[in-house]
Amino acid sequence: MKRGWLALALAVLGLLAGCGPRPNATPAGPRGALSPTPTPTATPSPTATATPTPTFTPSPTATPRPLPTVPQGVQVTPFTVPWPTPTATPDPAPDMEALPYAPVHILTPGPGSKMTTPIDLRFRVRVNGVRVMHIELLGEDGRLLFRQVERFRAGAKGWRAYHLEVPFEIRAESEWGRLQIFLRDRFNRPLFQQAVPLVLLRQGQQDLIAQETWTAAITIDQPRSGTLVDGGELVVSGMAIAPTGVVEILVLGDDERVWYTTTAPVSDPNPQGYGAYEARIPYDLDRTHQVFIVVQAYGKQVPGVMYLNHAWVYLAP
Repeated sequence: MKRGWLALALAVLGLLAGCGPRPNATPAGPRGALSPTPTPTATPSPTATATPTPTFTPSPTATPRPLPTVPQGVQVTPFTVPWPTPTATPDPAPDMEALPYAPVHILTPGPGSKMTTPIDLRFRVRVNGVRVMHIELLGEDGRLLFRQVERFRAGAKGWRAYHLEVPFEIRAESEWGRLQIFLRDRFNRPLFQQAVPLVLLRQGQQDLIAQETWTAAITIDQPRSGTLVDGGELVVSGMAIAPTGVVEILVLGDDERVWYTTTAPVSDPNPQGYGAYEARIPYDLDRTHQVFIVVQAYGKQVPGVMYLNHAWVYLAP
């Protein structure tokens, strides 16, 4: 009897063992159900590798060359740069109470007139002390287009009027020109020069500007003509219309040669167009001489002297 119960228990245990899940087996789902799709696994992106920064290798330091040695007994002069000496600019010119009266009046044409050939020139001149008068027309490059020379007898005085035609020929359609009247004394020393700038036309319609030129472009206020100057320094000052901003000063001796020369800057012009200038000229003389002072200004559009004036003094040691 006991053996029968034992056999029955063993059979039940074996049946239960056969109904359990198999190892490593996937349990089946209910019939008709879809099997779940496996989720794809993302493939990791390749990690970017940083490019290493190139390392610059410093160039080898240049070895300085040794300075050349100076042989014994040789003296070396150091090189120096000469700096220009600053020149003081005169103070702005004051207004002039009265414009200076010139010994030459150009009545027509006026400054800046556009002229065809021939130019109708009208002027008057005071001939006191004048022996030679030059009437000239210059072209843009300074070439002489016209010249007429008048001579006066000794002792001539007073004013004389002139009216003449000035012919010219130019190749360009137009160019700058300058009409000038130049006075000299019996020693051929320059006394005065008056001028008007013009525009010369080869053809076309001229444009005449009605403006008289009766003022002196340069005055010499110091020294006054006929005075005595001593002390070893000659001071020349006055007012000037200077197209280039500079005047040139010449001192002619009693032998009619140039003894001293210098230049002086001209200050900004006043409402009348004049600027102030001043020059100090040292001199060394053993006796008194009568000297001739010439102050002249150069033109801008046309080269050469445009305006000129003079004074004379006694220069003593």
